[in-house]
Amino acid sequence: MSSMVMAAASEAFEDVTYAQLDIFTLIQKTIPPPSQETRKDTDPTRTSEGTGVAPIAASDLSQPRNLTWATRTFWDPPRVTDFAVKGLYLSQRVSSQIQTLSKPTIWAKPNFMIPNGMPVIIWCQGMHKATEYRLYFEGQLSALERPNPPGMMNKVKFPTRTMTSNMAGQYTCSYRSGELWSKPSDPLDLVITGMYDKPTLSVHPGSEVISGEKVTFYCRLETATSTFFLLKEGRSSHPQRRYGNMQAEFSMNPVTAVHGGTYRCFGSYNNHVWSLPSEPVTLLVTGGTGNTSLTPTEQPSSSGE
Repeated sequence: MSSMVMAAASEAFEDVTYAQLDIFTLIQKTIPPPSQETRKDTDPTRTSEGTGVAPIAASDLSQPRNLTWATRTFWDPPRVTDFAVKGLYLSQRVSSQIQTLSKPTIWAKPNFMIPNGMPVIIWCQGMHKATEYRLYFEGQLSALERPNPPGMMNKVKFPTRTMTSNMAGQYTCSYRSGELWSKPSDPLDLVITGMYDKPTLSVHPGSEVISGEKVTFYCRLETATSTFFLLKEGRSSHPQRRYGNMQAEFSMNPVTAVHGGTYRCFGSYNNHVWSLPSEPVTLLVTGGTGNTSLTPTEQPSSSGE
């Protein structure tokens, strides 16, 4: 029995069978291994000088013992559990790096600004293998949709027939593929307009100016509000936001041809509930060149979509 175990231990580790490993591990825990000089000696009670291990009486072999080898003059093969644990850890790290889902995209149709009482559709786009989409409103689960048939569409819609102030706020979405969930999308700020009073909008020095001049829009609303938004029709970017006591100023200096267009302003009672729009004001810029469909040079506000 002992000679068979020592023979198995002398083999290369990759050639040792699981049965041999189990026996070798058991013997390794109860008796110290022989040194290189006494490797052929099958008497487990003898050790080589200089190993630092005291001899073991034959009567002691019947009692399980946990021994610490003081010195090791031979190769100590790694345990199977070492490979298993390290392999599992590496597999989990590689799996977590590879199996990640792209962040979905969220948007609203016909626009992020919806007049009171009008319908709106929120879209969430993920990947073709997505099996479920979830819509969150102010961080809470609001609705879920499953593509039909599954795995054939990379986007779903969350329709609403009537926009109300209770629906105005910040939305995000996520999707699932297999057992994995994507990260949340970037937020969509859905705004309801047409609430309460209508502000007045004016422009100075006038609605027709020369390129290079300074132009200022004034938005005024005497209802208790201190937040105002200016929006150029046809723009896909965010509106400009300013603060003021019943009135806010929106300056453009110097004005260029890209600032030309039709503007409206809104008063805001919070970031997502806006007043009725003002009457439109058209700005005509002459004496310069440029594409009037381009975005004005002012930094847009981060509160709109």
